[in-house]
Amino acid sequence: MGPGRRPDAMFLKRITLSGFKSFADAVDFDFGPGVTCVVGPNGCGKSNILDAFKWVLGEQSAKSLRGRQMLDMIFNGSSTRKSSGMARVDLIFDNADRKLPLDAAEISVTRKLYRSGESEYLINNQPSRLKDIREIFLDTGIGTEAYSVIEQGKVDALLRSSPGERRVIFEEAAGISRYKARRKEAQRRLERTEQNLLRVADVMDELEKRLRSVKLAAGKARNFQEYDQRLRELRSERSLADYHRLTEQVSRQSAEVDALTDRVTGLRTQIAQRETEETSLTAQLDALSAQVSATENELVRAQSGMTAQEERETAAAQRIEEQRGLRGRLSDRLAADEARLAAARGELEEKHAEGARLQEETHALHARVDGLLAEDQALARRLAEAQAALEDEKAGIVELMRRTAQVHNEILSLNRHRESLSGQKEKLEARHATILTELAERVGRQGEVRARIDEIECLIAAEQERLEAKRAEAERIGGLLSELTEHLARVRDERTSQISRLEVLREMERRMEGVGQGVRSLLERKRDEADPGPLSEIRGLVADVFETDVEHAPVIEAALADWVQCLVIADSRRFLSDPEFVAALSGGVSAVGLDRLPPVINAGTFAAQPGYVACALDWVRYADEMTHLARHLLAKTIVVETLDDAFTLAAEDVGGHRFVTRAGEVVEPDGRVRIRHALNGGGLISRKSEMREIEQRLAEFADRVAQIEDQLNRTQAESRHVADVQQQLRSSLYDANTARVEARAALQNIEEAVRRLTHEQPLLEGEVVQLQHQMDEAARQTAERDEALRSMSGENAERERRVEAHQAKIDAIVEERTRLQEGLTQARVELGQLGERRKQTADAINALRRVVHELETSATGCRAEIDQAEARIADAETARQAAKEAVEALRVETARLQAESLSLRQQRETLRGDLEVTTDAVRTLRAEQESAERSLHETQMMLAQTQVRRDELIVRTREELRIDLAERYASYEYAEKDWTAVESEIDELRRKIERLGNVNLDAITELAELEQRQTFLTTQRKDLEESIRQLKDLIDRLNAESRERFEKTFIEVRENFRTLFRKLFGGGRADIQLENAEDILESGVEIVAQPPGKELQSITLMSGGEKTMTAIALVMSIFKSRPSPCAFLDEVDAALDEANNERFNRIVQEFTSLSQFIVITHSKRTMSVADVMYGITMQEPGVSTRVSVKFEQAAGAA
Repeated sequence: MGPGRRPDAMFLKRITLSGFKSFADAVDFDFGPGVTCVVGPNGCGKSNILDAFKWVLGEQSAKSLRGRQMLDMIFNGSSTRKSSGMARVDLIFDNADRKLPLDAAEISVTRKLYRSGESEYLINNQPSRLKDIREIFLDTGIGTEAYSVIEQGKVDALLRSSPGERRVIFEEAAGISRYKARRKEAQRRLERTEQNLLRVADVMDELEKRLRSVKLAAGKARNFQEYDQRLRELRSERSLADYHRLTEQVSRQSAEVDALTDRVTGLRTQIAQRETEETSLTAQLDALSAQVSATENELVRAQSGMTAQEERETAAAQRIEEQRGLRGRLSDRLAADEARLAAARGELEEKHAEGARLQEETHALHARVDGLLAEDQALARRLAEAQAALEDEKAGIVELMRRTAQVHNEILSLNRHRESLSGQKEKLEARHATILTELAERVGRQGEVRARIDEIECLIAAEQERLEAKRAEAERIGGLLSELTEHLARVRDERTSQISRLEVLREMERRMEGVGQGVRSLLERKRDEADPGPLSEIRGLVADVFETDVEHAPVIEAALADWVQCLVIADSRRFLSDPEFVAALSGGVSAVGLDRLPPVINAGTFAAQPGYVACALDWVRYADEMTHLARHLLAKTIVVETLDDAFTLAAEDVGGHRFVTRAGEVVEPDGRVRIRHALNGGGLISRKSEMREIEQRLAEFADRVAQIEDQLNRTQAESRHVADVQQQLRSSLYDANTARVEARAALQNIEEAVRRLTHEQPLLEGEVVQLQHQMDEAARQTAERDEALRSMSGENAERERRVEAHQAKIDAIVEERTRLQEGLTQARVELGQLGERRKQTADAINALRRVVHELETSATGCRAEIDQAEARIADAETARQAAKEAVEALRVETARLQAESLSLRQQRETLRGDLEVTTDAVRTLRAEQESAERSLHETQMMLAQTQVRRDELIVRTREELRIDLAERYASYEYAEKDWTAVESEIDELRRKIERLGNVNLDAITELAELEQRQTFLTTQRKDLEESIRQLKDLIDRLNAESRERFEKTFIEVRENFRTLFRKLFGGGRADIQLENAEDILESGVEIVAQPPGKELQSITLMSGGEKTMTAIALVMSIFKSRPSPCAFLDEVDAALDEANNERFNRIVQEFTSLSQFIVITHSKRTMSVADVMYGITMQEPGVSTRVSVKFEQAAGAA
């Protein structure tokens, strides 16, 4: 334990590696307070311990862990070991002082990685998140990028990093990482809350707009409900009266149907009697015709039988001739098979004799091959013995060559050493000459440096003035950017409003709001049905025909009135051709047929009359095919200014014109006047006109937005340019200030350089003499090794002579063996040929045996077939005789049947005459029946139409009024009324409803829901505003605490760095500075260093040792201000000479009272200060193992 370190202070107690990189087996590294060194040859796996430490703490970069991918962390196997399936590392921390925020005296942190790519973290063997592990070690100095870890190559990176990157180490030391994380989280929450507040405000704005429109719609909806209720009552009363009238008409028509039905029934009885007589005669005629047919059929069968027997007789004669021919052919084939059988048996005997001879030749060749094989084996043994002797000699030559190469390498090494010594000597001599020149140059540079300082100060003043000018320009551009941004936002808001309105209108258009139920259902059927039938004649609504401007749309709608909802039909006859389709129409449908429009006549001109505005036809646009319809509807509609003008022109009009005012009042040709019709802008034509106008306006908005965005982009580019110029000026000022500091430092260094050079001169002379002694010793060793080379050359010549002799012996044996193997090959070829000939002979014997068997079988078959042919000839003779006798019998039967058929035909003709008389009587009665049935059908059709009209009335009333007429009629008592007055009141109510325009009945419910949502959003907005205030207060508190902690730590580290730098370098000076002291929370950290005897220079120009010492000074300064429980130093002493290494070791020992150090090193001096030393070796290739020694225990044992 280091001096002064508390025994209960937190420290890293143990690292356990299993399957991690080269540590195939589980290995424990126990660490105590003080210094622990890890040593071993290059490539044995020392740095893998540091990689394991970083990996457990959450390092996510495989490259930072010296791998290509994270799976490289798992032991990948070696020549003697299989790869591991998992990598696991455990860190055990002693937490007796509860420095880590967990209530446990010992804390284990574990990370596992499986081959499948799955990974898990554990804290005290409990599954955890990486975020939990990082939060535990916040502000402790322990982490993957913290100041507690200095790796190979990271020393130079620490000094080369930007001021902003270097600041992270100071933040960790100040303990504000936790505050910074909380501040970032608070800022993210603040941004989200502000965004939520903006969204709530936008929603409330839209909600308030919607509330205003919904309140108006709700008022209209209530009026609509009142009118609709009264209208339903009147229509219900009228429907019951209509139902009563139709029911009485059904009763009258039913009585007429009953009378006609009785008449038809009587006629059907008479027809039935006559049809019975007709049926009887028909049956007799059918029976007689059946007898005729039966007799004729028997006659045909007899004639057919006679023909068949004649054909059998002919066929039997043909079979006899065929079998006789077959018998002759079979006899010829039998004689040929017997001759071929005798020849095949003789050839089979010859093949048996040839097979025996070839067997004897094969036995002889086998004996010859065995002899040759024995000789070849003897030669192979002699060849192996000669080759073994040759390999022994070659091995000796290789060993001699290795020794010769080793001596050559030693000679080359000595020569390089001599050249190096010579070069060093030349450099020292050159340095000696340079010293005198440099002393003279230093004095001359003093005046130049002073002039350079004056020049830099003038440049600084000029750049400062330019920077101020650019700042003013940046402020002006910033104001312009704000104006453009606000303008762009206003235009986008207006465009969004228009898009919302367009979506509402499109939805109304899609739902066909304002269109009557009947018309709407037809349009929906045409849209949805695959085969629309008569609906294909629909060309749309009259409202779809016309296009007009928004300002003219209400006037056109007032003029057209109910026409706007009329269907436009191409062919009226085809549209109404299907009675079922017409009967199914419901809901009130109006249509205008393009084929039935009368011509427009007497269309006058009123352009010269007072109050005349335009002809309505001039205010609309329409397709060419709709010209006739447009003229029919609007050619005689005149737009005037006022109602008085309309009355004046109407009084003088004789052409039947309609006059409509700008306000929407209409004077019809028949004298009717409609007041303020459809000026609420909700009509079908107004809606379509407004949609077109919004679409045009949106296109204009897109152009305006593009123009503003283009201007905004140009202004932003100008702003960036000014910012770049400002940054360049700041960089220039920074460079100038740096140059001024460097120039002033150079003046201070000139005298120091002169003293240093004067002291250096005698030291250089002594080093030159020492180098000369070393060069003489190297020359002596080179001569000794040249003599050894000559001796080895003679030994090599003797060995090469013996190799040639052994090679000649081997060549002779190989040649003799080649000849022997050629003979052996020839014998084996002959043996193979004999085997093939034996096989051919055996195949021929088998083939001949098959031929003999086949010929014997064929001869036996021929004899059997000859016997069968003799039997078939006898059978055919018997069949021919029987057929001849049958023909004679059938000729007699045929004559008898012909006489019987003639008698039956005469009887059938008499019955046919009687049947024709009865059929004429039935035809007359049926004509009378058809006439009566037509009358009955017409009466039934009239009854059905009346019933259909009554059923349609029931359906229409049920659909439109939700009333069951049949049920209500049971208690209905008809009373006469003024139905004209009722109809007038119904029309008036419909006009009132029509003047209301589009009514949204859901507006009443929607109004209540919107008011409730407004209350909820108001409460939510207040909550969000309170959250924003609290988050801003929290960020201010975190900033204040972070600023105080960082400032305090920075001052401490700065003082420590100045002291430790002088202590490590034996003098000199160094400092750390903030880039911008005004912004402590974000300012980067600069390092200024001047080793003793050197000029003030950039830290990147320092030597490797100087950089290492500077980095160590910086890290130890942080340690002194805020010690980390443990620190890893990975070969940071590699670039240090012995003197600097000694200083480094003293500093490390001093700080063991504050922190625990784990040092990976090759330096013996560093090893000498270790309390515990672990050795890492690879006794097994690719697998790291551990050995350890505690020096205090070892010393005690000694």
